[in-house]
Amino acid sequence: MAHSWVLAIALITVPKSLSETLSNTIVLGQSASFSCETCDHRREFRKGAKLAFTEANNQGGIHGKNIRLISKEDNYNPSTSVQNTYSFLSNKNIFCLFGYGGTTSLKNVLPIAEQQQIPLFAPLTGSNSAYTNKKKTIFTIKASYKQQSQQIIDYLIRYKKSAIAIINEANAFGLSAR
Repeated sequence: MAHSWVLAIALITVPKSLSETLSNTIVLGQSASFSCETCDHRREFRKGAKLAFTEANNQGGIHGKNIRLISKEDNYNPSTSVQNTYSFLSNKNIFCLFGYGGTTSLKNVLPIAEQQQIPLFAPLTGSNSAYTNKKKTIFTIKASYKQQSQQIIDYLIRYKKSAIAIINEANAFGLSAR
């Protein structure tokens, strides 16, 4: 899995001609909640990404450039996520936004990424907003909540489960699974 992230970033976001105009380091900015009780997947994702980037750097980086991940805590607060994004964008060395977490945060940050024409790679959400982006600034690596829900339902039907109940939150997260 780690190799696929590095390969995906190399192929999608860093063509050799563009990498020549960057500094010696490819800097990725990440805003997500890492400190909450239910944020284990974000902490593990970040740890895995850092391991993959370290491995890539040890092998010469991407086109000779090392990858550096800067992560900022946003406490699941969309306003903080937006502030973190503007902070990243004020750093002219930020190449892309990476591993952003949270449906609501993504919904607020995506217009900024589109306006600034900066890639948003591997958001940690399955929200519909990550899959309906017409401007192609977002690159997802996981199934949407709707796709995940459909797979679960297909599985239950295939194994003849006759009673299926679906409960969802009455917010952007819950609605995106429909």
